[in-house]
Amino acid sequence: MNQKSALRFFWVLPIIFLAGGVFLFSKQAQTETCPLTVKKPYRLENSKSVYYISSDCKKRPIKNPKVYFSYFNSWDEVKEVSYKQLSLIPDHHLGFLPWGPRKYFKQGSVIKSPDNNKVYVILGNRLHQFLTENSFLGNGYRWEWIEDVSNEVILQYTKDDEIQDPNEKPENVVLKYDNSPEVFIIKKDNNGNEYEEYAKSMDDLEKLDYREDRIIVLPKKVAPTQRFYADPDKDEYGTAGDYIVVDQNATPPSGYMNWISGHDNDNCPNIYNPDQKDADKDGKGDVCDL
Repeated sequence: MNQKSALRFFWVLPIIFLAGGVFLFSKQAQTETCPLTVKKPYRLENSKSVYYISSDCKKRPIKNPKVYFSYFNSWDEVKEVSYKQLSLIPDHHLGFLPWGPRKYFKQGSVIKSPDNNKVYVILGNRLHQFLTENSFLGNGYRWEWIEDVSNEVILQYTKDDEIQDPNEKPENVVLKYDNSPEVFIIKKDNNGNEYEEYAKSMDDLEKLDYREDRIIVLPKKVAPTQRFYADPDKDEYGTAGDYIVVDQNATPPSGYMNWISGHDNDNCPNIYNPDQKDADKDGKGDVCDL
C-alpha cells in the first residue's frame, strides 16, 4: 500500500466506524424507546386478541395458539395493557407472526423467513437452500409446502449443500415416481454418488423422522436403471425387498450385489449359505434353523 492509499484508508476508517455506531445506536434507541417490551406478548383489557411486539417495535397479531406456543411456554406470559398503550405501537406490515424457535420441524419440512426469499428444505437436521425456482419445482417440491418461520428458527440449523440442479438431490430426500407406489430414500456412497434405497415400510420414514406429506413425486423415470440387492452375508443371494435403484452403469456399493435371476430372496440373509439348503421346506435356510 503506497502513502496516498494509506492516508485514504485511514480517512475512510473512522467514517465506517461512525456509520456502524450510528446504526447500532439507532437500533438500541429504537428498542429502548419502545413503549412496550419487545419480544413479549400483550393483549388489550377485556380482549382475547394477543399481539407480539417484534424487535423493531411493531405489533404482530398472533392468530393461532400453536404459533403462540412456538414462542412461549404459557398463556401466563401475556401481559394486559390499555388501548392507549397498545395504540402507540405501529402495526407490522406483514400482519401475522411466523413460526417461532420452539416449534419442532420434521425432516422434509420446507421453510423460509418472511424477511427474504431464501427457501430451505430440512434434511438430516441441516438446511439446504434452493438457489432457483427450477431447482425447487424441478425436484418435485410445491409452493404450498413452504412454511414461514422467524429468523431465530433459521439460525438454529447448520446450512449444508445448496440445491441448484433439479436432477441432483440431497441425501435423505424421500421420493416416489408417479407410475409406481414404491418409495425411495436418496443415499450417497463413499464417493458421493447418489442412489435410491427402497423404503420397505413407513417405519423407515419414521426412523428418519420424515414427514409423510412431504414425499416428492417425480414423473416416470425414463433413464435406464438397475437394482442392487442387499447381500450382507456376501453369498450372492440378495435380501427380498431390500434393494436400491441406481443408474444402469453404476457399480454396487458395499453390502449390495448385482441382480441375478432367482437370487433375490436369500433364505438366511445374515449367514453365508450359497447352497440355500432348506431341508424342512419352511422357507428358512438350514443354517438359520440351527
